[in-house]
Amino acid sequence: AGFSADFGWYDPLNIEAYRNHFSRLEQVGANSARVWLHTTAQVTPDIDPSGTVLSLSHISSDEVVIDQLRSVLDEAWARGIVVTYSLFSFDMFCDSFGDDFGYNNYLDIERHKIMVEENYQSYIDNALKPIVNGLKITLGYLLMRYSTSLKAPLEI
Repeated sequence: AGFSADFGWYDPLNIEAYRNHFSRLEQVGANSARVWLHTTAQVTPDIDPSGTVLSLSHISSDEVVIDQLRSVLDEAWARGIVVTYSLFSFDMFCDSFGDDFGYNNYLDIERHKIMVEENYQSYIDNALKPIVNGLKITLGYLLMRYSTSLKAPLEI
């Protein structure tokens, strides 16, 4: 797993890194994990110079990214772990990145700062909706299984 470059960068995804991480969590009795999806938007989503989100990744297809997200959910679920995907990281709000942050100035952050409010709908339409639609069968199954394991109806 790499910083800000797991989903949409590596194909195939380094699922072994996730498998090992979830196995360690399972061994210590953890039941949840947080995974950053876009982090600094280095790879996902694809944001053009005007700040409009075009797709999930400027490197891979939406289908590849969604399959990768699903494979992480499947690995976690096999160990009784629920994953929360966090969309962006606080890194998006930093004015500069230097050695203090460990990035060594290699991130092209400026292009990602321009996803301003006027362009939020492009993120919803071209990134968030494809994720939700692509994972809804998986998430529906997980919610159904979670509800069943609680022995009570799950209200959404």
